[in-house]
Formats: sequence, C-alpha cells, structure tokens
Amino acid sequence: MKKLDFTINAKKEDNIMYHFFPIDVTEDIGRIEFYYDFYPERVKGEMWVNEVGICLKDPSGMDVGTRGRKGEKIVVSGAYSTLGYERREIVPGKWTIVVCANRFISNEYTIELHVELVEKKAGWYVGDTHCHSHLSDGHMSYEWLVKRAERNKLDYLIMTDHNRTVMGELPSSDKVTMINGVEMTYPIAHANVWGVKVPYTEGYATNNFSDWLRMKEECERKGAIVSVNHPRCKKCGWLWPLEGEDFWDRIEVWNGPMRPDNQECIDWWHSLLVQGKKVKIVGGSDYHYDMVVTNFLGNPATFVYAKSNSPADILEGIRKGNVTISEYPTRGTVITMTSGDAICGDTVSYVEGATVKVKVKNFKRGHTLYVKGKDGVLFEKKCKRTGDYEFEVSVPSAGFVRAETKHHYDPIMKFVLNMALLFMVPQQAFKPHPEGGYCSALCSPIYFE
Repeated sequence: MKKLDFTINAKKEDNIMYHFFPIDVTEDIGRIEFYYDFYPERVKGEMWVNEVGICLKDPSGMDVGTRGRKGEKIVVSGAYSTLGYERREIVPGKWTIVVCANRFISNEYTIELHVELVEKKAGWYVGDTHCHSHLSDGHMSYEWLVKRAERNKLDYLIMTDHNRTVMGELPSSDKVTMINGVEMTYPIAHANVWGVKVPYTEGYATNNFSDWLRMKEECERKGAIVSVNHPRCKKCGWLWPLEGEDFWDRIEVWNGPMRPDNQECIDWWHSLLVQGKKVKIVGGSDYHYDMVVTNFLGNPATFVYAKSNSPADILEGIRKGNVTISEYPTRGTVITMTSGDAICGDTVSYVEGATVKVKVKNFKRGHTLYVKGKDGVLFEKKCKRTGDYEFEVSVPSAGFVRAETKHHYDPIMKFVLNMALLFMVPQQAFKPHPEGGYCSALCSPIYFE
C-alpha cells in the first residue's frame, strides 16, 4: 500500500475554492482510498459551520464521484466504490483529487488529505458465472443475490438473465464483484455473454443461426466473452450446429448440481481435447431459486486466477482459460496445477522430462484423483483420508494434461439425486448413472506444444 498525505493551509481572503492534487497511479494499483479532515469546523459566535467537499477525477478528466464527510473513507475500484462514486477500473495515469472549500466563514482554515493506493492482489477468485434474477425467470432481486453471494463466500457473481441485459446498475459490494452479463436464450440453444452491459444493438430474437452468429460477433467486437451453455443438457441443450464448428472455444461444461448430462459433457469435452482442440471451460449454477433447504448459488463454483478482483481482471482470467471448477465454493475439492510458471489454461513448450504439480485441496476420503493426457490416465490416486495433497506427475509427450476427482454415490444419495432430477431435469431421473462415477472437481488443462 502506498500512502500520500497533503496539507492545505489557506486564508479566506485568497478566494481559492478548489484545490487540485494530482495522484500518479501505476499499473499495479487496483484501488484508491482517501479521506480528509479540516479545521476549524465551527467558529465561535457563528451559526454556520465551515464546509468542505471532495471529488475524484480519472486520467481522462471525467468526474468519478463527489461527496464525503469529514473523516469518511472513500473507496473507488472496478469491483466496489463508495456511495456517490462510480465503480471504475483503476487504470494507470494521473488521477486528481479535488478538494472544495464549499463555504468557509473562518478567516483561515487547514485541510488534511490522506490517500492510500492499494496494490492489486493476484490469486484464485471464486464465483458463479450463471445466475438469474426476478427480472427474467428467477425469484430473487439483485440485492438479495448479492447478500446470498456474500454469505456463500463468493468473490464474484455474473448476472445472466434470459435475454434481459442488466437493468440500471448492479449493487455495489465490497465483498462480491458484480459483473454484467446476459444469457441469449432460444428454444434450441443458450449462450452466456459476459462483461458488456449492452453487448448487442438489435433485439435478440431470431430463428436463424447465421443471424445469431452475427450477433455473437458483435458482442465480441464490443469486448464481451461468449460461452456455449449446457450443450449436453437433455432438457435444453445446444441443438444448433456445434460439432466441427469453429465459432466457439468455450463451454459451460458443468451446469448446476452434478448429474448425468454434466458428466456426459465433461467426457465430451475431454474427447475434444484428445482431438487437439483447445476448449476453455467454466461452471455455472444457473441459479433461479432454492427449494426448501437447498443452497444452489455457487454450485458449481468457478475459480479464476486473476490479477485482482476487478471485473476486467476476472473476465481476463476467464478469457485466458485460467479456470478450475469445484462442486462448492468453500467446502468442495479444489484442484490447481502448475508446470514451472504455467498454470491451468496456459500453453508451454514441451521438453523431455516435463512434469506437472497437482495440488488437491480438501481431497475427500473415497474420491479418486485422475490426471489425464491425450493417451489416457497418467496418474491415479484414491484418497484414504480427507486433506490437502500434492502430487508430481511426469508428462510423457506433447498434448495436454488435466486433472479431476471423481466419486460414486451410495444408494441413498442416488435416490436423493433422482428425486431432485424429477423436478430439475425429469428426462434424466432414474436413468443409469455413469459407470466411472461423478466428477467433484476438475481443472483446465496445461497444454504442451
């Protein structure tokens, strides 16, 4: 954290209303915090008090916000800003804090300004990429969803109402980064669009795949990320062309609680990797509401490695494919993988003797870890005691390496899952379960070329 302190000693007769303080912000800064004090506040014998206001300008000269009370800390960042200030990505350049002597009745006054520039903190941020509010067919408001996300310990939440871009502004939370999104929804195909409030200029409705492709391209030109949703879902899967197409490179491989069509989608994704395709993945709860005792928000949870918790940095992590997926945000198994400086989703040059380090946090008793490559299973380990583990695995050849944990449901849990499927995806209720079990965590591959 970098701290800057300024003091203004002025006289009323100077007739200076605005004092300007340029702040040099470097690339490593992700958050600006500042507060001020002044004295005297009151003048003996006077009914009125001295008043001071404060404003922040970005490097382009635009006002970010203006308000403040004596001693109140003001925060501005891409993830959260104090009431009265816009959320704003902290870009490098010369920001300016303007202190306004709104009204001074004393002959002399002193103003103290204190600024803190907070560095970005890189790491794994957990959240949900797929969520609906009552503005489409969900049951809850933006505000309720933010509170639930905070309670579930999510770092970010992307709102993706059906064909309804975000109305107004998303709530600002200092714990959860709220990100604009929309789910383009058709009877035969769903796709999430993240990161741009109004990603397409025409109406979404079309019966023509080529028209949708044109809208998708417009979204991407505006900087949005587009993902094919639940392509193997038996209730609402992707029925437009997909196999052999090159218009997509990202899929929601895990949608909502783990079930047969999710496992089928993971297996299909693996087959694409074997074919040499680099297909990025995410998970999404597709949250609409809970049923009695359920808590579906963040199930599954998508962990993204990002430079900070700002929307731009989280989206960049998703764009690069630096993603690992867990069944739950806090109590699930989390797999991360490295090879030298490379992490999940990265591409490196293959060298003889290459290895990957696989870290499995909260590896659960009875679950099995599989490390896989293009030629099959490279390493397999069944957990005997729940805990955190690390394994080093040799990479035999160029291609890819990924990891997942799997487990089998006991008869009682199979019955519970089948009863839930009767309400969620009745087409899959009481159908055969995958012989290899269900995935409880998986990570993006490291590619070796």
